[in-house]
Amino acid sequence: MIREEVVSRPSVLPADRLVRSDCAAATVILLLLGLLIGFSIYAQTPPAAEPDGIAASAFSANRALLHLSVIAAKPHPSGSAAHEEVRDYLVRELKAAGLEPQIQHSTLFSPSQGAPSDGIQNVLARLKGTGSGEAILLVAHYDSRKDSFGASDDGSAVATLLETLHTLKVVEPLKNDVIFLFSDAEEEGMLGAQCFVAEHDWARDVGLVLNFEARGNRGPVMMFESSDNNGWLIAEFAKAAPFPFAHSLSYEIYKLLPNDTDLTVFKEAGLTGFNFANVDGIAHYHSQFDNLSAVDAGIMQHQGSYAVALTRHFGNVDLNQTSDRNAVYFDLFGRVLIHYSYIWVLPLTLVTCVLFVVLVTLGFRKHKLTARGIFWGSATLLVSIVVASVTGLLVWKSVWIFAGGPSPETLQSRLFLVGFVAFAMATTSVVYTVMRKRANFESFAVGALLCWLLLTLIISLRIPGGSFLFHWPLLAGMVGVGWMILTTGSKKIGTMLILAVCAVPAVVLWVPVIYQIFIGLTLNWIPFTIAMIVLLLGLLLPLFRIMAAPFKGVAH
Repeated sequence: MIREEVVSRPSVLPADRLVRSDCAAATVILLLLGLLIGFSIYAQTPPAAEPDGIAASAFSANRALLHLSVIAAKPHPSGSAAHEEVRDYLVRELKAAGLEPQIQHSTLFSPSQGAPSDGIQNVLARLKGTGSGEAILLVAHYDSRKDSFGASDDGSAVATLLETLHTLKVVEPLKNDVIFLFSDAEEEGMLGAQCFVAEHDWARDVGLVLNFEARGNRGPVMMFESSDNNGWLIAEFAKAAPFPFAHSLSYEIYKLLPNDTDLTVFKEAGLTGFNFANVDGIAHYHSQFDNLSAVDAGIMQHQGSYAVALTRHFGNVDLNQTSDRNAVYFDLFGRVLIHYSYIWVLPLTLVTCVLFVVLVTLGFRKHKLTARGIFWGSATLLVSIVVASVTGLLVWKSVWIFAGGPSPETLQSRLFLVGFVAFAMATTSVVYTVMRKRANFESFAVGALLCWLLLTLIISLRIPGGSFLFHWPLLAGMVGVGWMILTTGSKKIGTMLILAVCAVPAVVLWVPVIYQIFIGLTLNWIPFTIAMIVLLLGLLLPLFRIMAAPFKGVAH
């Protein structure tokens, strides 16, 4: 009798099972990371317009659109017959709201300086408060370019302020007066604002300015500029704004651009205030396409949320002392504003430097770092930035030449943005592949952190308003790399989870800012955008490396 031994064999070896579980974890983390990136971009949208029938005490974009249908019925440049029609409409609406409107006639500027032949005609009205403190000044310009209907720029803001007035009239009176200024000849050089500051008695009563502008027909309305010494202002703004889209880097960038608004005039006169604008849909800016049908009601709802909430808030606080040390601030998904004083920038930078020294010391003691490796890690990231940015610029210029110059729609094309993101990722991947044998992985990661640390030092000293983009992602990134250095078996699921959590601050802070810079500065600044993308990839390198490792095991 022959005995047969049946040896049961596992269908999957333990090592294979481990690799497959790592692959599943990496896939889930990659999906979650993609969802976080997608949500960070999706959140860059204004609140939806409130439905018809909403209470009169709440702002309604649909009610404001009724005003806009009159204001933007035809192009109305300063001095034109259509401009006079808009002026008369504003006067009627202000009277209907129970105010006593004024028309400020000024000849401070001559026609040779851009003023119309009959002078500047600002429209003003004052909603009295119960106290005697300084007033809030709400500003929007009611002139348009001669070839534009001015629906977004700046008819939407004019209509928003009219609707804001009606919401204020149906609630308890504020302590502070509210002055409505519909300025003239802004498109000719902020002439109306200059006339108000120079000649009108009410200018001396102003304690806070809220100026509303537009540079497109859609997108969220950002608070992109404030007056200096804004610590108190930002703290109060954070309390009141229901959908705050703002960060302190935006003004640092704005100062580099050759752009001015009415707020520029008020700031030069020593007044404090905020500047608001949406910048998406640049194809409609100063063009015949800036008409009523193209306006997204969401931008008016967003403008109104600021105007109503901030006016009610600041209308009941003391505006006699609004200056305080500047603040670093940034929003999270347009729902909450994080802010802290400039005084914390250098201590945070010092803490970051100390932790980096601790990390490097730990890496040398664990024999996972070398000085040569860190050098090549830094050099690889810098080379990736230069190569990707320069070649990206050449690609963009080639497209520009081939197309005979980009259209306004192309300048904000999301498809082009996705293409350049993929291009930046591919270029960075190629550079790191070429350089991979010059150092171990941990040294590459710490080399990238060294680049971030040097930039953190520069930004903290020169542009402290942008320091938030470097402090928090870098601190989290060092925690992740430190964990990687301390542990063995870098393919473990736990390490992937730690690195994924440490990547969250970078994604949450950098993705919206990169997207906003692309929208605001367009593809003309694509080298700068690509440089930011590559820099972000360098910080996320450990996570991508750990997630890719299990799939190599499957391939083998």
